[in-house]
Amino acid sequence: GNLTSSIYKTSATVSQTAIGSLTGNNFLALLGFWYPGIIVSIDEEDDLMPTPLITDLYSAMPNPFKTTTALSYSLATNEKVMLAIYDISGRLLTTLVNEKMPPGIYRVVWNGKNQRNQQVSAGIYFCQLKTANYSKTRKLLLTQ
Repeated sequence: GNLTSSIYKTSATVSQTAIGSLTGNNFLALLGFWYPGIIVSIDEEDDLMPTPLITDLYSAMPNPFKTTTALSYSLATNEKVMLAIYDISGRLLTTLVNEKMPPGIYRVVWNGKNQRNQQVSAGIYFCQLKTANYSKTRKLLLTQ
C-alpha cells in the first residue's frame, strides 16, 4: 500500500535477512524477508511519537563488500560534516563528504577508490564521520 503518514511501526519475525532500507526525513528502517514469503509489515501508527534525529554513523551495507558499500548517517542539527575513508595505517584515502548539511538521514556510496580515483586493494579500511561535537569510526572490509 501507500505510506501516507510520517509515523510507522515495523514488525518482523526472528531470523530475517536484511534486503533493503526505508528512509525518510526522520526515520531509517531495514526491511527483510524469510523464504519463501515476505514477513515484514509496515503499519501506520497515529499513537506513536516521532523519534527525534540523532547524529550517528550506521553500519555499512554490505560489509564485507567487493565493489561498493553504502554508508548511512544521520544529523540532528545543521552542521559541518566530514565523512572520510582511511587505510589501516590511518592515512586519509578519500573524503566523501565535507560540507555543511541540514538535519536528516543521508546515504553515500563508496566505490573502493581513493581520492585519485584509483582502486584500493582488498583489506581493512575505516570510515569516519566527524562534526563539531561528534566523531564515530566504523571498520570496513573490502574483499577480492
